[in-house]
This record gives sequence, C-alpha cells and structure tokens, in this order.
Amino acid sequence: MQQSHEVRLENIRAVTLDAGGTLMYPYPSVGAIYSEVMSRHGLDLAPDLLEAAFRKSWKSVQRSQNGAVSENSERAFWRQLVSTTICGLGEPDDFDPLFDDLWESFGAVDRWRLHDGARELIDTLAGRNLQVAILSNWDHRLRHILEGMQLIARFDAIIISSEVGMEKPHAGIFRHAEFALAVDAAAILHVGDSLLHDIHGAWRAGWQALLVTHGGSRTDAVPCVEDLDAARTLLTE
Repeated sequence: MQQSHEVRLENIRAVTLDAGGTLMYPYPSVGAIYSEVMSRHGLDLAPDLLEAAFRKSWKSVQRSQNGAVSENSERAFWRQLVSTTICGLGEPDDFDPLFDDLWESFGAVDRWRLHDGARELIDTLAGRNLQVAILSNWDHRLRHILEGMQLIARFDAIIISSEVGMEKPHAGIFRHAEFALAVDAAAILHVGDSLLHDIHGAWRAGWQALLVTHGGSRTDAVPCVEDLDAARTLLTE
C-alpha cells in the first residue's frame, strides 16, 4: 500500500474510471424506472417508495465474499436485490417476467445519463496522452450502454468485473487492468465514487485514487472532488 494517499499527478500514466455512479447514473432514477416497469406487471408503486426500498436493499444484499463474480452471479445478485426491494410492497403475478423486464431495461442506453463533465474529462485525459480505461463492477450490458453513448472508441481498455471474474475491491481486477494497460500500479489513478470498492481497493493494489462525491459527504482522509469538472481541473493542473 502507498505510504501517502495524495494524488501525485507527475507520476500518472493511466487513469481508470468507474462507470455507474461515477460517470453515469440511472435516468430519471432507479425508483422511477422500477415504478414504470412494475406498472406493466400489475404493481402500482410510487417512485419515491421504490427508491427508498432499493437503497435499503442495496445495503443489505450481500455480494460475493471472496470477490469472485461471473455473468451468472451478477444476474443472481440483481435478482435477489429486486426481490428484496419489493418484499412487503406487493407481489407480481409472476416474478420472473418482471425481473427479466427490469434487467433488460437497465441494459438500455436510454435508461442512463452521463454526469456533467464526463465526456470532457475523458477527452482531456486522452489529450494529455494518458491511457484512459473503464474499470467497473458490472456485466456485459455495460458494453452495450457505452456503445450507445458512443464512448467505446474513447477508451484504451474496458475492464468489467463479470468478464474478468473478480470485482473491486479484490486486487485481481486491478492486476488485470495493469496488464491490459501495461502500466505499473503506482502510475495508475483510479477515479470512483465508492470508498470501499474504488478508493480502498485501488490503495490496496498500490494505485493512486480519487473520490468523486457528486454532492455526497467529503472526508479529509481521502483525495476527493465534488464532480467530474473538478476532477478534470485537478488532473490538468
């Protein structure tokens, strides 16, 4: 682990970016999408109610304890999450078609929006001759979303947990990124919105890390910025 957690710009040769929550967000919200999809399956639930239930479930549903992940385990995780979210709120006539509908919906590009400054950040990093990559805990649907946003060609590598077999914060996915980019650990900066998965995972791998809060809580113990425009400013100083 690094002795100092300060971002040392002069050492950076590559930047990896988390996707969900960092570069993009569900539009108009998770609760709104759930509400719309569930209405097609006999459940009339308010977006705010579903948003709150989803956030509560997100904290309670457990991911793999050893970091191992696959396309099948990702789908199983989200199936359990949806089931936990709607538990006690109502029962669809048939859960499987509802889950399949939600799964497909969140794989559609029109269900996602880029945070302000995302494209500018990517272009600025590339303009500084830095390698730029996606490093995300996701599944194959992310490639379709990035393609629909016309972002695929802008990245030197796209590293997705379900394809690698390990998810952040496990060191395995960070090592995979080092190999894909052919860059030593200390020369890579990871930018993300999760203290556990992005920041602590990167530090344990010997990387540099930058937290994007998007209006959330800041901490003096972690290099952080409020948004992607601030990240771009920092990384071009």
